[in-house]
Formats: sequence, C-alpha cells, structure tokens
Amino acid sequence: MRAAPIQVTWIGYPNSTGLITIDYRHDNICQQFTTKPPFLLLPTAGHTANNRLGVCAMRAAPIQVTWIGYPNSTGLTSVDYRFTDAICDPHDTKQTFTEELVRLPGCFLCYTPAPDAPPVAPLPAAANGFVTFGSFNNLAKIT
Repeated sequence: MRAAPIQVTWIGYPNSTGLITIDYRHDNICQQFTTKPPFLLLPTAGHTANNRLGVCAMRAAPIQVTWIGYPNSTGLTSVDYRFTDAICDPHDTKQTFTEELVRLPGCFLCYTPAPDAPPVAPLPAAANGFVTFGSFNNLAKIT
C-alpha cells in the first residue's frame, strides 16, 4: 500500500507547466529525476514537518529556490535563492543566509481575499473591550 501524500513540491521543467510530485521518500523523488532532471525545484515547507530539504541537499535541480512556507534560511548551500521582501529581510539585516535573497516588491506574504468574500465585520475588540487572539496553526506550536 502506498503511503499517504505528505508534501507537495513544484518542479519546473523548461518549456512546460512543471510537475507536481507527491511522494513520501526523498530518494524516490531524486530517482525520478535521473531520466528527466528538473530545471527548477521550489520546495515550500522549509524546516516544517515533511519538508523536502533532503531532496534539495541531493542537488536535484540546477536552480533551487525556497519561499513562503518557512521565512528563514534553510541553512543549505545547495539552495540557491530565497524569495523574501525588504520588510521581512531588510537590506541592512545582520542575519546571514546560505541562499541569495531575492526581495520581491511589496510583501511576499500578501493575502488577497476571494472576490466573493463577505465584507470585513466590525472589530470585536471595540465592543468587548479586549482583544481575542486566534491561530490557524498546529496545536503543538501553541504555548
């Protein structure tokens, strides 16, 4: 029985729309690349659970970029670039990165609501007199 899918990684091939791979083992993914190596590997999990850093460490693609899932350095010299912005990573930051930072204009984590989203409701804190915090996160991360 095949293992349940755990992480999606976009792999770009020249002159194509790319390949989405959902596979459990890093070596299986790299094995697929022996016949048709990708042009670009874009894992989005960073150091979060079920990431694809093992595939990046095996240098599966000539260009490897990290983005969005983990807004910090992977620590891997095999990852070439990290998409960020000047807000999250100012030009004068003292932090070091193994990747070359590519600062996107504006904020790289921008949210755009769906066109049919309802209007924003009044701020509950205005009526309650206190702020209520919420998190769409893994419960194990909340302390």
